[in-house]
Amino acid sequence: MSNNSLIEVQDVEYRYETRESEAAPAVLRGVSLTVQAGEMVCLMGPSGSGKTTLLNLMGLLEKPQVGDIRFIGQSVKGLSESALETHRLRDLGFIFQAFFLIPTLSVLDNTTYFLGPLGMGAREAKERATEVLEKVGLQDHLSKYPRELSGGQRQRVAVARAVAKKPKVILADEPTANLDRATAEKIVSVFQELRDNEGTSFVFSTHDQDLLGYAQSVYRLQDGKVVR
Repeated sequence: MSNNSLIEVQDVEYRYETRESEAAPAVLRGVSLTVQAGEMVCLMGPSGSGKTTLLNLMGLLEKPQVGDIRFIGQSVKGLSESALETHRLRDLGFIFQAFFLIPTLSVLDNTTYFLGPLGMGAREAKERATEVLEKVGLQDHLSKYPRELSGGQRQRVAVARAVAKKPKVILADEPTANLDRATAEKIVSVFQELRDNEGTSFVFSTHDQDLLGYAQSVYRLQDGKVVR
């Protein structure tokens, strides 16, 4: 494994459990790839090809049944749930298609949600969150709640929450799917700034061909396999 590798996926196979007597078909079949520090990696492929499942595995939300994933040099199979949780909090940022914003918290409070557990004081957390929200164009919506936002605005809050942590890796599932072109370019600019200033890596699944130009590595998945 390279000294610059943050995530290394090694011949991973994954299938979801089923109540049926027959084994479920594998969602991922022998997938291997590497994410380097400061690299933007793009996962392409049709719906059902395994992109979201692969993101969940790389984000330590699931463990592979076959093969291995090494995160910062450690096999995930040997990590306790406590260690996995620490990595998810400290080292990983997530941008889900479903957003997973907390409906009872304002835009600002959603964005600062993970900063306190990371040891950041309330004032610093507010300043950091406000700065990021301004960059994604939500400076006039800090006190609003998710129900008061459009889908694209909720998407930007999810982006801001992940970026505010300054994690080692941000995993994004269709990060520009609900955005117009100008806003999508603004989000990518925020990603690039974080990569250049903090060395953050990005792994994003997308159908957006315009995002390909920003990626250093592109992996195309089809039927659970890398076919690039």
